[in-house]
Amino acid sequence: MVKRIFITIILATTLLIQGCSGQEKTSNPITKTHIFKEPSNEDLSKAMLDFLKKTNAPIASTYNFVRFDLNGDKMRDAILMIKSPYGYWCGKHGCVMLIMKANHNGFTLVNAIQPVREPVYISRTKINGWNNLIVRVSGRMHGETRNVALRFDGAHYPKNPTKFGEYPVNPANHPDFIRILYDDGLGAKP
Repeated sequence: MVKRIFITIILATTLLIQGCSGQEKTSNPITKTHIFKEPSNEDLSKAMLDFLKKTNAPIASTYNFVRFDLNGDKMRDAILMIKSPYGYWCGKHGCVMLIMKANHNGFTLVNAIQPVREPVYISRTKINGWNNLIVRVSGRMHGETRNVALRFDGAHYPKNPTKFGEYPVNPANHPDFIRILYDDGLGAKP
């Protein structure tokens, strides 16, 4: 019995010394991976409330949102369509859409885009590491309702989509596009 305890102590000491030596075994290398927590929808709500306060916008504003990894960093960013109060965020040409980048501390605003109408699509095509967005616009410069592509310039998406001509591909029912925001007739969701 004493012999077993002695052998157990020697083995434990040997393992402890090997573990503290700072040398990795080459036969079984340990790959260190960092697991980062993606920000939650509650973090998004906090970021949106901060945005509303900073811009002196109505705190009771309502919006729809979708989470999607736009930049390939394995964290789902947020695309938000602010719906009300209508006269504040929306007009006859569309509403304000926000893009928020997910990070380890929550969300940061990439930019606001207006006027935008639904539906909104995400293209599988990327420019400067971010997915293109296809949005619906109407009125103003060209008068007709059309889909336009918003391409990331390295820092932002274009702020005014009405300056762009019609996107040549109809994203509806096309496998290269994901429909993310559309008016389902149920009203805005906070």
